Amino acid sequence: MTSNNENNASLFSLWSDAETEVDLLGFTHLVDAVERLVKSGHLLPATIGVFGDWGSGKTSVLKMASKRLEEDEDTLVLWFNGWLFEGYDQAKASLMERLVAELVEKRCTSASMKKLAVRLFRRINWLRVAGTTLKLGAAFAAGGPPLALLAAAPDLGELAKKAGEGLEKLDEGKLDDYLRESKEQTFNRNVIGFREDFRELLAEAKIDRLVVIIDDLDRCLPPTVIQTLEAIKLFLSVGSVAFVVGADERLVQYAVRERFPELPGERADVGRDYLEKLIQYPVRIPALSRSEVQSYIALLFVHAEDDGETIEESMKWFRAPERSVSGVPFGEDALGELKIDASESLAEGLALAAQIGPLLGRGLNGNPRQCKRFLNMLMMRLGMAESRGVRLSKRLLAKLMILEYLKPELFRQLGDMQAEGHGRPEPILALQREAIGFVDSATDEDEAKKPVDSKADARLDVWRKDQVATEWLKLEPAFDDTDLAPYFYFSRDVLTDHGQQVQRMGPAARDVYRKLLSQSEAVRKTGIGELSGLSQAEASSVVAELFDRARSEEDLGADGSAFSLLLEACKARHDLIADVITFIGGRPVHQLPLWTPPRLLEAVRDTEFVVSARTVIAQWAKGTNKRLATAADGVLKRIDGGSK
Repeated sequence: MTSNNENNASLFSLWSDAETEVDLLGFTHLVDAVERLVKSGHLLPATIGVFGDWGSGKTSVLKMASKRLEEDEDTLVLWFNGWLFEGYDQAKASLMERLVAELVEKRCTSASMKKLAVRLFRRINWLRVAGTTLKLGAAFAAGGPPLALLAAAPDLGELAKKAGEGLEKLDEGKLDDYLRESKEQTFNRNVIGFREDFRELLAEAKIDRLVVIIDDLDRCLPPTVIQTLEAIKLFLSVGSVAFVVGADERLVQYAVRERFPELPGERADVGRDYLEKLIQYPVRIPALSRSEVQSYIALLFVHAEDDGETIEESMKWFRAPERSVSGVPFGEDALGELKIDASESLAEGLALAAQIGPLLGRGLNGNPRQCKRFLNMLMMRLGMAESRGVRLSKRLLAKLMILEYLKPELFRQLGDMQAEGHGRPEPILALQREAIGFVDSATDEDEAKKPVDSKADARLDVWRKDQVATEWLKLEPAFDDTDLAPYFYFSRDVLTDHGQQVQRMGPAARDVYRKLLSQSEAVRKTGIGELSGLSQAEASSVVAELFDRARSEEDLGADGSAFSLLLEACKARHDLIADVITFIGGRPVHQLPLWTPPRLLEAVRDTEFVVSARTVIAQWAKGTNKRLATAADGVLKRIDGGSK
């Protein structure tokens, strides 16, 4: 058994999932753009959008920009996280109250400022009550607003008093119009008054500019998103104020469409146009390229070494202008160029970055957070293995986890194959030799060079046709004679329960998954359409959850069943077909709806998976489910007739 110290040593490379002010992503130019916009006085007031997918590094960009701006004594930077106030208060009032409170706390130096602050708080209080508590028509009909509300909002009390004086003289049909007009006049007066008082408070505070950073807006529900944006535009866009909003652009557009379904025009255009009116200057965070993902992973291992000189020199190399757009990744060659001797653990980490970076970058769509979570799961599994006295190859485990992330059903099938072969997945080993010309040095070389009849295993055809699976088979290291049983032992959580896939989903993937489970056919179709916009890993996590639901469904043929959605998903994304065919081919024939053969053919039509689908359909034609066999036989005739 290994000691506790050895166990702890294996966990040295766990990374915090929180945002950071250290730029390992090469985002300095984005931070520069935000800083320049904020400091361009003639552009203020302005709203700047830092847009990017979940986990793309938005908050890190905001933190780096904030750190720079705070160095200027004449700039006041305030943070607001709308998600923290979700469900507790009205977002408009919360944002305004927070800004006034922080201004008072940090810059309140005179009695006049305190008076302005009191007036602003009273106006916010009025707006909060008017927006969330008081229903004017119902209140007056019941004899006027409650005393508590009148005390909290004197303007509302005065309005109610005046309205009550002539209430009996009004025709019943004109009462609603009168109330609406009175409320609007009072609301407009408070909006204008708030803006004037807020502008005066900024002048009294003697600051050149106020920068308000709003983070995690895309985590909020649609009403909170809209209220926050409206507060910026309606109340707070005055003087030398810059709002910097970090969000996933797609989710904000979705919030607009949900909040205003009655607006004319295409739903996608409505969300985009609304956002363009509120955000004048978008700064978009691009997905990392494959080489950038490799550099990011390598630099994570450099920082895990806790060697100040190595970190400093590595970051200089990475940030050098001649390399910023060269596409050359940071790695072992860079350390050699810097004449730095890498420790054994760092060398292993850099080799791992070079191994998994390109394929992981493609599958995760260059998402830094997902890269970090992948590495953390890798290190945790290595640690769990060590605690049981088992040594696993870090690089081989990483290779298996890539298949787990990108092709969950093929990974499950690989687990079945290795279990059948007592740790050796013979069909996949044969396919590996076919893909990379693998020669086992422990056997006779001439014998190993003989062609292997792996085509006899029908399950392998989808592996050959799938581009990711083919690329994965060629990925180093090869399996050789490695016993894979221990590796799959520490992946049992994945093989027995796909529920953890939900934890890997970003907000966009979760939104698509919720739509796919909707009772509305129109919403499900929207979800299928939006599936094509997800990264491969996110799409795979959505489909893995559908696999899990389909396994427990009593009626696979029900309208909106997970089983039927899987076939629809294939039409939206051909890179899911291999997993779906593998899953469907493993279902008991007595469970399959009669429409499965024709729907499967429709899903793979005009793709290279027609032959793979035919193999599965041919098995159904020979099966014990006679009605399904008849349907399958008819589809086979269509396939074979069309190929002549």
